[in-house]
Amino acid sequence: MNNIPTKENRSSEVIWRENITKKLEQNFSNKILNYDNLELEEFKKFNKQVQDYMKEKANNITSSKLRKIFEIIKKAQSVTDLVMTLPYLAYLVGREENRSKKDALGEIYILLKEPIMQATDDKTHVKNIQKFMETLVAYQKFYGRD
Repeated sequence: MNNIPTKENRSSEVIWRENITKKLEQNFSNKILNYDNLELEEFKKFNKQVQDYMKEKANNITSSKLRKIFEIIKKAQSVTDLVMTLPYLAYLVGREENRSKKDALGEIYILLKEPIMQATDDKTHVKNIQKFMETLVAYQKFYGRD
């Protein structure tokens, strides 16, 4: 019996996480949590990865949907507030009927969920997650068709 998971029997979250780590590397959560404090060269590399990622995903996520997520994240004043946004973000993903749009939103959900669940600093981590989300919105607007 073959115990190697196939794409068919892995959860969507596992697949979304794998897609993200292929584009942004394994330690993407740490880079998001320390977004303002990355060394210049590390920031340039990560920014380029995020830019390329959003170029690929931009047409599967509307700017209004991404701005809605940004507005929710922007209102957070603590890690607890951010954690409280996760069910709503999951709801947005669950509501999406189009498979490619659902997958793109699901990846955004993972991109936010991972650092939010690792965040401990109300000031620095919250601010960096918000700045990262702002970056996603900017690149979506730049590359998207809407």
